[in-house]
Formats: sequence, structure tokens, C-alpha cells
Amino acid sequence: MGFKSRARLVFVDTQMLEVHADEKLDIVLSPRHYWVKRQTLPVKYLRDVKKLLPSLFEDTLEAGKYSYTAYKEGDEYLLFAYQDKEILERLSRCGIEAQQINKVYFAQSEFSHLEGCVRFEKNALGVQNGVVIQLPSQFACEGSDIDLETHELSNESIVLARYSHIADDTSMKKFMIFMGVLIALFVSEWAIVESKISSIELNKEQVFEKEGLKVSNIQNQAILTRLNKRYQRQTSIRQLSGMVMDIKLLEGERLVRLELVKNTIIAEFSLTQKKRINALNMMLKKSHHNIKKSFSKGIARFEVAL
Repeated sequence: MGFKSRARLVFVDTQMLEVHADEKLDIVLSPRHYWVKRQTLPVKYLRDVKKLLPSLFEDTLEAGKYSYTAYKEGDEYLLFAYQDKEILERLSRCGIEAQQINKVYFAQSEFSHLEGCVRFEKNALGVQNGVVIQLPSQFACEGSDIDLETHELSNESIVLARYSHIADDTSMKKFMIFMGVLIALFVSEWAIVESKISSIELNKEQVFEKEGLKVSNIQNQAILTRLNKRYQRQTSIRQLSGMVMDIKLLEGERLVRLELVKNTIIAEFSLTQKKRINALNMMLKKSHHNIKKSFSKGIARFEVAL
């Protein structure tokens, strides 16, 4: 059975030199990268503690510039405040890009059970009242160098906001200017739309007056129905008249009458053969089925009801 090798573990301090690595990295942040409090709180669930975190740090930290997290240890809660942007910038200066980061941990969660101290670079980590602190190595008790290769990581990792929601004053000013321009454009567009609506309302009143339209929607609907019927009748007249005029007649045949009588179009053709009336009837039936036909004295008569 094979085991997947874990990401390389790196301890990051504000004074560390550049890291040369292309692989994925697990990061342990020194105490200089975060604020921590150990407190007993009258809250049962961790989710409720996280809602209180900004207020629990308001006496020491400026509101709106920090991210927060917490976890429980025994009967107490460990509360953390940190700045995503500053941490990511620090990692970048050390040569660690955001895409290389696997998981991020606090020194508090990784070394809280230290007995004595461990050294790294020119500093040391120790535990005081359950809180991991950082001291210059000359002031710390003697201890071994920090061993990251055999260190077993805890489950208390955090996720850094790659695109931090924490904006500096310059960014806020730029955002406010952008929002101001956007609001001005919106107000301008609104004024144009209002002007167009007023113009449409005025034109509508003029159309109502010109066409004799009524205020009541029922009355206007009746007018619209009547106009639609008129339009359909006129369309039928044009279509049927055009079809009659387009009929291909044989030599000696001719159209002698095309007339509208009330709601009936009358078309009369002079034919040389009586049997031709059926051919003409089939042509006219392509668009109208209610056709009366008759033949007398060489004249074929077709009556088409609209």
C-alpha cells in the first residue's frame, strides 16, 4: 500500500529569507502574523463564537481590516485575527506564490503543547499561559531547533482570501469615485427615460384625440377589433384580386368583369370552352373555398364571399 507524500512544510516569520520552491507548500505562520486570545465564553457552539469575533477584538484592533477564526481547546476558545493581504504579500516577498499554498496554520495550533522551547533562525517559540509566543533566542531557554520534517500538523488550518476583501484607503477612495460616477450615469439615464416616457404619454394623448379613441379600455378594445376586421377584409380583397389578375388565360379567353358587391367579389371570364370553368375554379380555391360558379352564354361567373 502506497502513501501520498505531504506538501513541504515551511515556517514563515517576518525576518525569514527567500524560499526557493516550485512544489506545493504547507505554511506555519509565526505569532507575528496574527493576534490571538484564549478565553472562556458562555457560548456552546463554535459557529456562535465566530459571529462574536469582531466584537471580541474591537478593543485592540481596527474594525473592518481583519479576518477572524476560532477553535476550541478544552474548555476554552482560541480566537484569532489576521490580515489576509499582509500575509499574502509577505509570502510573495519570500518567493511563495498563492498557487503554491496548500494549507496555512498558526504557530499556536502547531506548538501549543511545547515543553520548553524550539529555536528557528535568531528566534525561539515558547508557551506562556497556553499561548505560543515568539522571543529572541538569547532570551529564551535552551532548546532544540524546530523540526518541520517530522512535525505532525493539526487539523486547524485556515484559508487565506486570495483576493482580499480588506481594502486600503486608496482602494476605498477609488471605489467611492467609481460608485459616484455609476450613480451619476444612473441618474442621467433615469432622467432620459423619464423624458421619453413623458413624450410617449403626450404622443399617446395626441393619437387618442386624432383617432377619436376612448379612455375606457373596453371601448378601445372594441375599436381595435373593428379595425382588425377592416384590415383583414381589405387584405382578402387585395389577395383575391391579385390572384384573379394573375390567372393565365388561354388564347381567346379574357377577364370581362372584376367587381366588389358588398361582401362578395364577382369575377367573370369569357371562355371558349365550358370545361375550362373547372380549371379556373381550382385556381381560385387555392385561397378561398366558398366559391359559387356558373356558366351562361360563354361567360363563366365566380362569386367569392369575403
